Amino acid sequence: GVKESSASLGGVLGPLLLVGVSAMMTAQGVFILAGAVMLTAAGLALIALPAPRQIDAKTKDINWEFSEKRALAAQSALRGVVLSSSAARETKTAT
Repeated sequence: GVKESSASLGGVLGPLLLVGVSAMMTAQGVFILAGAVMLTAAGLALIALPAPRQIDAKTKDINWEFSEKRALAAQSALRGVVLSSSAARETKTAT
């Protein structure tokens, strides 16, 4: 999807930009620029990405909803089995 396409684009454009910029900069300047870009990306990630606690809380809520639905489905299946076996016993005893 979009995430994979943007990662691929970054993998192609990153080295291309490095080649273009390295012609105008010294080796030390290239490393300083790369470090600045890395620190900026890390800062943006800290600001933009949610804290792990928020993710855990959402995951627990979703897991609880799924477990409740599974319990209801299991109860329905059990009721169906019980009703089928009761009907079979009644039919067997009636004949």
